[in-house]
Amino acid sequence: MNNTRKSLLLPPALLAALCLAGCSASDADASRSGQGDVPSDHRVVDGVDDLTLPMDSYDLDNVRRARVQEARFKIIRECLKGFDLVMPEHDTGPIRYPRNAAYLGWLGEKEVHRHGYLGPAGQEAEEFAALDGLRMFDIPVDQDAAHTGLGASKVNGVRVPRGGCAGEAERALNAGAAGPDGSGPAKENDFKRLYSLMEDAATEGFRDERIREADARWSECMEKKGFSYGKPFDAQSDRRWQLGDSGRGRRSVSALEIKTAVADEQCRLQVDYSGVRRAAYTEAQNAIIEKNRGVLRNLKELMEKRYSNAVKILG
Repeated sequence: MNNTRKSLLLPPALLAALCLAGCSASDADASRSGQGDVPSDHRVVDGVDDLTLPMDSYDLDNVRRARVQEARFKIIRECLKGFDLVMPEHDTGPIRYPRNAAYLGWLGEKEVHRHGYLGPAGQEAEEFAALDGLRMFDIPVDQDAAHTGLGASKVNGVRVPRGGCAGEAERALNAGAAGPDGSGPAKENDFKRLYSLMEDAATEGFRDERIREADARWSECMEKKGFSYGKPFDAQSDRRWQLGDSGRGRRSVSALEIKTAVADEQCRLQVDYSGVRRAAYTEAQNAIIEKNRGVLRNLKELMEKRYSNAVKILG
């Protein structure tokens, strides 16, 4: 498998389902109003429209990201034809998961009352791809050298371009754009620098004491519901949810996992867990932006150029 990188209010029906699973009217009211255990020093997060972060503005939106990927695969597909190879079809539609949901610990799209922490079918892969818009995909063994440029200089008697067909696609998308430092043409993977800076901010933001305090409030809420966990990650990664998983196909979801996930989401809403993380991550991203204004300006121009080139490639 090739990893191209190297995760509103609640709908009334969902809120009702959560209450049927054990939340009281006061719990739901507190979640909606931002009262109770919610700190007052930041904006409450109660839906996907609130999951934005400052560095999002340097990237393409989800629809334009998808157009870039569509153009990328078009070039690779046409390149592989020159080696008498047929590229398998790949999903190039917009990613179907909120961009910052994993960063901010938001469970709202997982339908935990039905699917526990696993989420609807196919969502795990979409969550992983949500950060940079790049889905993982399989490269057939006989296409690997031509696709990546690794392992052979010729395939079926035809010389492989630098970086393979994937490298050819990236150069076409980057055409006319400068690299992050502004001193020369953009290289194949220069656009990934933006996501690297986002990861740096996430690492710094996660150290914020406000998140430790939110963990403690969440843990107290869960204790009242009969669950003993120190922080949301402990509940979400409980090894019991993995028991019986053969590693093939979709794992099973137990009644206990669903009960735990429902309580977890209720408590995250009650203490505005995602709002706390958003405040911490926003501060960390703003610090990264302040230190890298020139680089980020160039990265934004690179992203825009990749999109305009994609539009031309797609005709």
